[in-house]
Order: sequence, then structure tokens, then C-alpha cells
Amino acid sequence: ASGRGRDIPDADMVEDPSEVVVTAKTKGPRPVFSFAIPRAAMADCARLSFDKRAKRIELWCKPGG
Repeated sequence: ASGRGRDIPDADMVEDPSEVVVTAKTKGPRPVFSFAIPRAAMADCARLSFDKRAKRIELWCKPGG
């Protein structure tokens, strides 16, 4: 699953008894999402696009590159 939302429930899925659910009464700080890609790893990439409205970054590269 991608994003931060919950997965769609699967009727055949067995609940995991070791699963832990964490709740809080106060809201914490906003998460900071960051990553670094070395220039050499981007050698086979053709395009990098930013979609601020959708809050999405896309990196287009050759498969297996």
C-alpha cells in the first residue's frame, strides 16, 4: 500500500495478534519526509517532476538502471 491511509480490509485476512495500535490524546509535530538520491543513481533517469497540488514527486528512470 502506498501513502499513509489504511489498507482496504480483506475478508480472508486473519487478524495479527501481535499487532500494536498506538493512540494519542494530543497531536504531534507534522512528519518530515525527505530522501537523498546520489547523482550516479540518477544517471539513467530522464525526468524529475514536482506536482505541488497533488503533493507528489515523480522520477522517471530506465528499469534496472
